Order: sequence, then structure tokens, then C-alpha cells
Amino acid sequence: MIKKIPVLDVTWLIRYWLGIMMILHSYETLLFDGISGFAGYLEALGIPFPAVAGYLAKVSECLGGLMIILNIWTRLFSALIGMVMLVAVFVGHKGLIFGEAELAFNYFLLAVVLFFRPSIPFKLINK
Repeated sequence: MIKKIPVLDVTWLIRYWLGIMMILHSYETLLFDGISGFAGYLEALGIPFPAVAGYLAKVSECLGGLMIILNIWTRLFSALIGMVMLVAVFVGHKGLIFGEAELAFNYFLLAVVLFFRPSIPFKLINK
């Protein structure tokens, strides 16, 4: 009989990493800098209603990051973050996924993983 060897399972890191990074990328704009600079950037890109779009994007990132860390409505918030990141990749960074859009595209991919596997448990060994 072949004995199954336990495997190190750190997929839970995806949830925490994405949540922490979304909070770090959005809280300054929401709490300190104000949305006007980001809204100006969105307006220059041709995004309609840039102030509203800016608030929606930054709140989705910040609140979504917190909710993903807490594992509350993970599928919903990973979908919202994924949509925000797609706009960032293809509108803000012109689809250059091997250049300036690399980080946003990676965040999008992590959000997709969480959408399809929303309740990744915290465990180190997969038996």
C-alpha cells in the first residue's frame, strides 16, 4: 500500500495577500489624499462620471480587501475587485500585461482564483 505524503498547502495566502494589497492600494486615496486626483486621472482616460467611478473603484478595493480577509462575501468582492482590475489593465494601462499593467493583471488573476474558490481555509498541511 502506498502511503500518501502530506503536501504543504498555502493557497490561503492568496486571500490574505489580495486583501492586504487592495487595502494598501486604496486607503490613502480614500482617507488622506481625497478622490480628486484619482478622479482627474480617470477623467483624462475618458471614464464617464470620474468622481463617482473613482469612489466606486477605491471603495470596492478597500472594503473588498477587508471583506476578503474576513472571508465575508468573498465571491462578490473578488468579482468587484476583478472588474476594477480589468478596467485598470485595459483602460488605465492599455493592456500591457507584460509591462505597466503587470501588477493590476496579477491582482485580477488572484481575484479570479478567489471567485472560483472563495473559502480557502487557513491550513498548512493538506492531508
